[in-house]
Amino acid sequence: MTYLPLIRLRQTEPLPMDDTIDAILGFVRWLCRKLNPDQLVLVVSIQLEVANDQREDIRSHDDFREKMPAGSQRSRAHPPFEP
Repeated sequence: MTYLPLIRLRQTEPLPMDDTIDAILGFVRWLCRKLNPDQLVLVVSIQLEVANDQREDIRSHDDFREKMPAGSQRSRAHPPFEP
């Protein structure tokens, strides 16, 4: 089995719905160019497992925010810096 590289898409602000759909369509086109039909079926089955909360190794966006609040890294106290 061939493993695909992990791709992380960065987004700084929420995209308007039309831009989001365009980005998804571009990603789907990219997948179709890179994968054969069997691999595409595997991708879809993994996405369905994630949508049905059957994959603990892949968290949804909402689940990630619940488990990792925004200020969690900043709330840790660091020792003062001594030159």
